[in-house]
Amino acid sequence: DAGSSDRDDDGDDGDGGGGLLDPLFMIYAFAQLLGCILILARAVALVLANVRAARKVHSEALWSVLRSPMSFFDTTPSGRIINRFSSDLQKMDMQLRNQMASLFNSVASMVAGLVVILATTPPVLLALPIVGVAYYVVQDWYRASSREVRRLQSIARSPTIQHMTEVLEGLTTVRAFRAQSYLTRVAVERMDRQCRCMRAGNALNRWLDVRMNALGALVVLTVGVTGAAQAAFTSGGADAALLGLALTYAFQVTGYLNGFMTSVASTEMGLVAMERLQEFVDLPSEAPLCMTDDPATTAVATATAVTIANTNTSNNSERANANMARGVVAVATSSIEGSGGGSGALSAPLLESVESVESVEDHLEGGVLA
Repeated sequence: DAGSSDRDDDGDDGDGGGGLLDPLFMIYAFAQLLGCILILARAVALVLANVRAARKVHSEALWSVLRSPMSFFDTTPSGRIINRFSSDLQKMDMQLRNQMASLFNSVASMVAGLVVILATTPPVLLALPIVGVAYYVVQDWYRASSREVRRLQSIARSPTIQHMTEVLEGLTTVRAFRAQSYLTRVAVERMDRQCRCMRAGNALNRWLDVRMNALGALVVLTVGVTGAAQAAFTSGGADAALLGLALTYAFQVTGYLNGFMTSVASTEMGLVAMERLQEFVDLPSEAPLCMTDDPATTAVATATAVTIANTNTSNNSERANANMARGVVAVATSSIEGSGGGSGALSAPLLESVESVESVEDHLEGGVLA
């Protein structure tokens, strides 16, 4: 009986000492559930915002390019346009969202690590100003250099794409003139320039790693010296468990600092790609597609001979604007009338080459401009 009563007492102690209804376990489970909900909400918000922004920027940039005047296509290489709508758009669509999520994770991890270190070893707070100033100087140099290196990489990529596009379009001519070796040499030179920019970016990342490791080692040294001082000069000594926890997070500070800096630089790279696409969004546009308020536009569509007065044609800013006073563009009825593609091919360049028309005088001669 005594043995059974002892076993019952031990069982009661075991049941009352823990279990699923333990308050600490409930708090931990609630914190984990809340963290999962916040992570899910952040992911959904980032995806929705990224899709909305990418769709808006792509639609506006594409429409702006399609509505650009002819001078834009005369002065802009096709490789630059392909690079904007391929590499830059891919960075904004696929990478920018992940880079921003990584940035948030790095900030949260770095703040949590510093809080744990300061809570376990408060004297480390005296060394934080030194580490903060050194970190600010390093990140200032790195961010400025990294941003420009990324820009150089994007600029060096455009000529390579342009060269490949031109070679593929004129492949028959290249073979006819036996220019394969020359064009191969040109392609290798352009790819070498692009690789030099990539090599500069890799060297810059190694430069950052060395300095972040040095700052992390300084934090670990500070935590270790602080723990040794507490153990030597305080009556109660240092708590070994807390000191070990502080050292564990101190060893991870290097990863936190490096991850935060890399995330900031990557996010800036994605924003640079978005800035390059925004340049296409802000391109000057040609005349509106439909000008219903101007009755002269209806007359142009049905005239066989059009007199264009005071017409300004604008090309590149480096060229002089030609001012044709009372220039007459006469189109014969026999050359324009018809239902085939020849009439459209003849009239479209004639009308699209004029980007600014100040006054239009129509002369109907009984025909229809087809």
